[in-house]
Amino acid sequence: PKELPCEIHRVKVKGKQYTVITGHYNGSLYEVFWIDVPDDEDVYINGYRKGIVRKVGKGRYDLVMGDKNPRIVLEDFTKVYDTPNASLARFVSMALRHGTPLQFIIKQLQKDTQFTDFERVVGRVLKSYIHDGEEVIAGEKRCPECETGLIFREGCATCPACGWSKCK
Repeated sequence: PKELPCEIHRVKVKGKQYTVITGHYNGSLYEVFWIDVPDDEDVYINGYRKGIVRKVGKGRYDLVMGDKNPRIVLEDFTKVYDTPNASLARFVSMALRHGTPLQFIIKQLQKDTQFTDFERVVGRVLKSYIHDGEEVIAGEKRCPECETGLIFREGCATCPACGWSKCK
């Protein structure tokens, strides 16, 4: 699509601030962009949580924000694709477009023994889209204490029967 509604996530890992933009299509996650906006330029997106990703050419996207007076706040923000994380952003976007469940994408990001800050950031953002009460389908699916099927609560695999949580 020429334009996608998007959500803007600011995530801090090891003291460094990252910006992840999630594009949405037909009510589902469709694309993930990562932009490296220096802290002194944060004024452009400060306070905005939503916007529009506008495709203006092959591999070129602008970020548009504002409800009453929309304006381009970041032109060609996908210059990030010149970075080592470009391939990962493309693969995550491809998986999203083809209906891969978020849990599987997150699980794959966590499997890497050379877990980078970028993988941690993207995993954290994607986890925020897993709904409370959703059944765990990737990784450990049963409670180690009572064998009940696990569900997600506040982004964490939790047992609805005995209260066991992977995050405790």
